[in-house]
Amino acid sequence: MVVTAGYGSPEQYSSKSKLSPSTDLYAVGATLYKCLTGQTPEEASARLYEDEHILLNQLPIAKQCPPGLVSLIDQCMQLKDKERPQGVQQAKAMLAQTTETPHPPEEPETQSQSKTESTETQPKKTSKAPILIGIAALLLLLGGGSYVYQQNEAEKQQLLTQLEGQRKAEAQRIAQAEEQRIAEAQRIAQAEEQPQVEEHRQHAIARSLQAAETALQANRLAIPEDDSALHHYRRVLELDPDNKQAKQGHEKIVERYIALAQEALRNGDLDRANLMLSRAEDVIPQSDAVNRVKAQVAEQRAADAQRQTAALIGGRYLDNEDGTITDTKTNLTWMRCRLGQTWTGSACSGEASRYNWQTAQDIAKQTTYAGKSDWRVPTLDQLHSLVYCSSGQHRERRLDSSGRPVQQGVTFLDGGCVGDYQYPTFFTDAFHYTRKVSWSPSVWSDSRYANHSHSAWKVDFSNGRAVIYDRYMSLPVRLVRGGQ
Repeated sequence: MVVTAGYGSPEQYSSKSKLSPSTDLYAVGATLYKCLTGQTPEEASARLYEDEHILLNQLPIAKQCPPGLVSLIDQCMQLKDKERPQGVQQAKAMLAQTTETPHPPEEPETQSQSKTESTETQPKKTSKAPILIGIAALLLLLGGGSYVYQQNEAEKQQLLTQLEGQRKAEAQRIAQAEEQRIAEAQRIAQAEEQPQVEEHRQHAIARSLQAAETALQANRLAIPEDDSALHHYRRVLELDPDNKQAKQGHEKIVERYIALAQEALRNGDLDRANLMLSRAEDVIPQSDAVNRVKAQVAEQRAADAQRQTAALIGGRYLDNEDGTITDTKTNLTWMRCRLGQTWTGSACSGEASRYNWQTAQDIAKQTTYAGKSDWRVPTLDQLHSLVYCSSGQHRERRLDSSGRPVQQGVTFLDGGCVGDYQYPTFFTDAFHYTRKVSWSPSVWSDSRYANHSHSAWKVDFSNGRAVIYDRYMSLPVRLVRGGQ
């Protein structure tokens, strides 16, 4: 069964429900409701869950309609079929309660002449044709109610479509007449309303200025967006673009932000200083005062960076003053000494311990140093990043399909230094070097050699080369943390 949304009764949505004359009367009430209000009624199936339907007797149009008609329409649109009229005769009886539209009482003749003249200038009220059409449609539907009930849904739809077409045509005519009436009324009332509009605008400006001052005193400069000084001053400028107090208020906000930025600058908090200046620019773009403070922040940031660079070892390593250094290039933190040695504050004392590859891994996991316990043996890439070729030249490090360094002629691409370079190939100011015969330039990495289970990679810091080495041999190890 096809059900037209807004015009079908609840029982039409269920195949098990029994239809009755009250089913058609629901459609009658819905049709007349649409004719009188211009609004399609809420769908019955939705009303069963959350009924938001507004009764006709609660709408302004009801005052222009016969009470019997209003009552009948509301009764016909009840969700329960037993609460609707049960037949045409009962519906006609409800309609017969009255056939005259009540008229408002005549105004007393004691009203002033100016009021009478004003009333005479008002346009005539719009036609009650929609009501007459509604009543005529009701009589037509009620008179043939039994016939409609017996016809199929398509015939009922055709009738509803015809009525809807008539309603739309009449509604369009009435809308045009209403537009003309409103335009004329506006022209008449414009002169009278103008002083009231201006008074309202001035009151709104005064309220917004007061709210802005309150927010400014509470340092609510631009946040929250709906109750800040900036919000209220902008509201004033919407009402009065030339308002002097609002423009001065914007300048006050910028001054507050500049003061906050300068305070942050004195405290060394350059990020907060920039944030305050950014908010000031949102208030007044391209402010000379803001640009001057921005320049001060930029100068301070450059000076800080210069001091930090000067304090770095080799322009790269930051001394943590706890026996570790941080590589600002890779963000890795290294022990300044190899395992087994002790950092004295200026050098490494003692001999470095030597381990086979697996023991080095195990020892690293058990090591706690400088308050940290996440030390590890570095990967080949991490360890090779410490190589420093004073000549400024080094070979590429590239592997072939077997996992060994690529050979080009008699040269292997193992990342080693070339040219005239100093020994050892790392920053000795960062990693202490003891000129002893027993000192080993090679250090274990964590990386295995993929094609041989007994081999792993080491870095030879005598020349910067990455070399495959027997895992069961013993070498020193330098631990690292971070960067993962």
